[in-house]
Amino acid sequence: MTMVEIGARPLFVVCAGAQASEVASYLRNQQIVGESVAIRGFVDDHRFESTFEGSPLLGGIEQLAELLRTHASEQFLYIATVGDNRTRAAVVRRIHRLEAPNLTPWTSQHVSAVIGDTVQIGIGSRIGPGAIVSTRTTIGDHCVLNANCTVSHDVELASFVNIGPGASFAAA
Repeated sequence: MTMVEIGARPLFVVCAGAQASEVASYLRNQQIVGESVAIRGFVDDHRFESTFEGSPLLGGIEQLAELLRTHASEQFLYIATVGDNRTRAAVVRRIHRLEAPNLTPWTSQHVSAVIGDTVQIGIGSRIGPGAIVSTRTTIGDHCVLNANCTVSHDVELASFVNIGPGASFAAA
């Protein structure tokens, strides 16, 4: 994957760990079918290599703030890739405190996910490969629906929920 593909919306993946590797893999699958998002870089306060998953590791959230100020005329996307719900919520709060008008949460849906036509998906959420979300379902902001999970009719998920691989949820 190139750093930023021409015409693609630039994405910052916040936190560079196992979940970030999954998001990078999902994005490569999505690019094959025409998704116009490309990873501009990874942001992580605790990693210091120069690259991760073939893209630059840009530093921590403070470095992201500086980059956003330097490129104030550009629009960027971000996704928080932390599995732990409370930690993901804290990371998103830190990003919100940057008050960067040129940074928007990205909602990711893997190409093999099946999403009903009446499903509402919150900002910054990601739906993994093979996930099925049927009908009249609401998914909160910054949720993670992992591979092959199932969310059936009339379920309402709060923000920052993480559904494990293969798990199934249904309304009573």
